[in-house]
Amino acid sequence: FRSQNKTEPTTTTPPKTTPPRQVDLPPITIVSTADGSDPKEYPSLEAACSDAQDGGVIELRFNGHRIEKPIKISGKKITIRAAKGYRPLIEFAPEDVPSEGFQTRMITVINGSVSLFDLDLVLKADQEVSTDRWTLFTLQKAQQVRLERVTCTVQNTDNQNVTLVEMTPASSQILSKLDMMKKGQAREPMKFEISNSFLRGQSQFFNIQTTEPARITITDSVVALDQTWIVLQGSQKQAGENERIELSLDHVTGLLGGHFLKVDSGDQLPRELLPVHVYARNNIFSPTTQEAFVSMSGTTPATDFQRLLTWNGERNFYDDVATFWLIASLKGAMEFEPVNFERWNQLTSQISEVGAQNDPVIWAQQWEEKPFDQLELSDLALIQDASLNPAVSGAADATDAGVDFERLPKFFINETEETTDETEEETDEN
Repeated sequence: FRSQNKTEPTTTTPPKTTPPRQVDLPPITIVSTADGSDPKEYPSLEAACSDAQDGGVIELRFNGHRIEKPIKISGKKITIRAAKGYRPLIEFAPEDVPSEGFQTRMITVINGSVSLFDLDLVLKADQEVSTDRWTLFTLQKAQQVRLERVTCTVQNTDNQNVTLVEMTPASSQILSKLDMMKKGQAREPMKFEISNSFLRGQSQFFNIQTTEPARITITDSVVALDQTWIVLQGSQKQAGENERIELSLDHVTGLLGGHFLKVDSGDQLPRELLPVHVYARNNIFSPTTQEAFVSMSGTTPATDFQRLLTWNGERNFYDDVATFWLIASLKGAMEFEPVNFERWNQLTSQISEVGAQNDPVIWAQQWEEKPFDQLELSDLALIQDASLNPAVSGAADATDAGVDFERLPKFFINETEETTDETEEETDEN
């Protein structure tokens, strides 16, 4: 990747995450319930989520920064949204539970669904807290998660084990109950949908420790994470026939500090792994390391590893990726040589790329010099010279590849006195 200093584009920028602007703590309101009961107020998001009925809507009527404990959504579908005219920033903090220790999984969804709209979420990994992993979302037999016009910022300066989204097996009690309810039925994939959003920080993206099918869809968004995006570890439980992980990306600007996909079947007893089908259009993928774009390792034979990936791409722009696919099998001799861009396009049994390019992307700013949790939209604009930058007007719809700034809502609030005054006037009018 290369950058040239040009006039900064006129795009909105996210708020600085430090120092936070703590606000008074207004109550959190459940405004919609399945039984039509009156709105009810709660002192915390955790209390509102615990009491919400299936189909309930939780509304946040404040601007600025508020600290909340981890929340759990089990066996129900709820929506958490900003009230009209407000932009809340929720920082999740770990909770020290007696006899259990610190709870560092911030939003846990068990056999349920959650939709988030118009929110800023922050996770800070504290080195003083003893934990095996920090996560923003932990999913156990979840049905659906939706993020729309949302920012997620992970601050992890001490390089702790942090994952934005963790998929783990459900408890045996939950599995037994679900198996009785759905015996003989094909398993529906877990759906995770992200649109018009900005995800950034020092973190993995997805860590998948199950053989549950999933469908992940990302559109018109920025994903800037300085570690591997998708870690697929699988489990000992046998995968169902024709089940898979589907990943669909369209108009995504993707910055990654590790692999795009890392598949690990273990170094002793091999784990079951679901095949991964990727549908990618009009994206920019810009790595900051020389690691392989797709890496597979473990006791699975190389030929079986190779069958795990199917890639269908159109008008994708790779920012000078050296190695696209690397397989290191511990079982048998090495059968699969490292794959460069030319060979990537020749693997037609699994890889289909139309109009892809693998040349340096020319950015307006030197974003690679900034910590990922401090990246702003203006850092990710392209130099608007198509002769230098093929990604400009390079998408299938003749727009720029990657995120289209014009499609992103102006949801990043600059914390100025003028903005505060305008919001207070609007609140008074309401």
